Amino acid sequence: MTLRLVGKMSDRLVESRQEFSALLFQGYPNKCSPFQKSASLIACEPKPNYCVWIRFDDGLAGVVDLKHLLRQETYKRLESIDFFWKVHVDPKSDSLAWGDDIQLDPNVLRDMLSE
Repeated sequence: MTLRLVGKMSDRLVESRQEFSALLFQGYPNKCSPFQKSASLIACEPKPNYCVWIRFDDGLAGVVDLKHLLRQETYKRLESIDFFWKVHVDPKSDSLAWGDDIQLDPNVLRDMLSE
């Protein structure tokens, strides 16, 4: 799969969802080695103000604020409160997901919790 990251500063092709997420969430660098199995995302619960509580199988848990995503066209559907509250953990990709079209990389979310 090839995705195109387009913005004011770049127009480039990326080869994976993980690379796309890493570029999208610049400022939240992935601290996991690509060869190291990271903890799995196992639970989530939507919270007010575009926040989501998440928990990993190693016990790390907390609330991530996702309001910054609303400024990006890719995530405009999240502005709908009804849609936002349908968040779930996708068992195939181990990502935070809304439907089949919006997924957030669990490693990036983990980094956001670690700050």
